[in-house]
Amino acid sequence: CTHAKVFPTGLNKWELRWEDRYGLSETDYSDLVVGIEVVPSRNNDIIMPIIGRVVAKFLSKRTPFDNEFRLYSPQPINPIFAATNANLGKTFTVGQFSAGTRLVFALSTPQNRIYYTDSSLNPDTKSHVYKMPVGPNKWQLRWEDLYDLAATDYNALVVEIAILASRADNPADS
Repeated sequence: CTHAKVFPTGLNKWELRWEDRYGLSETDYSDLVVGIEVVPSRNNDIIMPIIGRVVAKFLSKRTPFDNEFRLYSPQPINPIFAATNANLGKTFTVGQFSAGTRLVFALSTPQNRIYYTDSSLNPDTKSHVYKMPVGPNKWQLRWEDLYDLAATDYNALVVEIAILASRADNPADS
């Protein structure tokens, strides 16, 4: 018997409802109701798990703004790329970094606002990026480019970050 049901209630929100009667002699699914919401982390920096070369692939954009994708730390790269339609689908080299290095990325808007993967640096202190793992040493950074999170679909800019192991660390590459 299925004693739990999941109901979507909004973007990244669900309600889990349980029925506690044996054999489902009652099926109102109101015995325990729990709301679940996926919210972005306060810090979505990438910590290098291995030594390697970092690349950024510009996957998509759903904003009228031509934002700039940047590296803020450990050394600024302004920009890695301009988020224009001409750059969609292209891959850009970020650099070579040691294991343990903290990479703080940033999105600069034409409104002179910069949002970071570390939300404590943001002008509104809100998290403007979801970091989603999409493979070994690979993540999507899904950005929101409006101040105070006026929209929360996190699709203004989508960038894939991949760490390519250096040849010294990966004998299969030799």
